Amino acid sequence: MGLTTGHGTEALAPFTSHGTLVIEYACAGSGALTIQSVGSNLIDTRLLSGCGSGSGSITAPGDAKDVPFFTGKSFTLQVVAGASMQWEVYVGQLLTP
Repeated sequence: MGLTTGHGTEALAPFTSHGTLVIEYACAGSGALTIQSVGSNLIDTRLLSGCGSGSGSITAPGDAKDVPFFTGKSFTLQVVAGASMQWEVYVGQLLTP
């Protein structure tokens, strides 16, 4: 977890969740950028599509009742973008008490 920079499609390093994920992203270039969880449906990627040139953030899960479902789960995020799109993605966690 932390900051990853790249271009095009790339998988981020796998990690284990211990609470609510906070994902911030920025991109430059044409086309869409999508951040998705690989092999699971833990993150609603509809909120992370179509970056174009800009930035944004998402908290996942968005509903506090889903935090226990994330806790202790190991998974990988993947950035899907055109080969010419440059991006930065920061993944952090809000730990549950």
